[in-house]
Amino acid sequence: MANRNESRLPVASRIDADANAVAVGSRRDRATEASVNPLRRNRLFALLLVVGWLAQAGLRAWFSRGQMVPLDNPDETAYLIAARFLGGGPAANFSGSTLYRGGYPLLITPVYWFTSSPAAVYHAVLLINAAVSATVMPLGYLVCRRLGLGRPAAYGAAMVAALLPAGFFYSEYAIADAIFPVVTLAWLLAIHSWLVATSSRARYAAAIGSAVLSGYAYAVHSRGEVLVAGLAAVGVFIAWRRPAARGSVAAATLTAVVTVGAGWTLDRYLASALYPQGTSNLSGQL
Repeated sequence: MANRNESRLPVASRIDADANAVAVGSRRDRATEASVNPLRRNRLFALLLVVGWLAQAGLRAWFSRGQMVPLDNPDETAYLIAARFLGGGPAANFSGSTLYRGGYPLLITPVYWFTSSPAAVYHAVLLINAAVSATVMPLGYLVCRRLGLGRPAAYGAAMVAALLPAGFFYSEYAIADAIFPVVTLAWLLAIHSWLVATSSRARYAAAIGSAVLSGYAYAVHSRGEVLVAGLAAVGVFIAWRRPAARGSVAAATLTAVVTVGAGWTLDRYLASALYPQGTSNLSGQL
């Protein structure tokens, strides 16, 4: 009886059943592809960011390949000697000159642990500059994405922006300007993350990261004081508008006090060793 009833099923019903099965299967395939494709796209763009960073770093290194000695004096010489002193080498007397802050020399100090050859040190420092300065590209990509640009547009804009003189030209010299744009972009991203964070952990991480970057910017260049002031303004705003986030403000304040204090202490140490008769105060020339 069962076989007879099955044989009496209309052909159209069987076709409908098969079509439904195919439709269900196709929906499952589309769902699987939808879950896999974003992961593939993320990996692809992560790889493209690495390639972009390598291209930017390689281009910077290629442009500085012919430089054998510091060209921007006394700035380059002062930074290099400060790094040599922090690495355990001899000091020099820059009394009467502008105080060059210790944040950038601290970054390049490890070079002196491996070589004392002036030419080798200089080339290694320029390679460090190239690697750090090229980070403008992935950071710029993140900025563009947060501004609402699509991935291809953000990638193209970041690649072009990384070639602008402010982010490219100074990487060819052993000066703080080679890394300051990177610090500033990272600071802006951290500040934005702090403002839009939806979880307590993310809020604290962004607040502390912003403060660390502010403190390091202060140690790198006097322009870093603007970032410290900006951090203070954002902290006041968050404490006023978001009472629940005041703990992150306290964490950022404590971190900023520690990092800025460390930068100030480092500068006083360098001043006492490299500027024994005092430094030149540029504010008196204004």
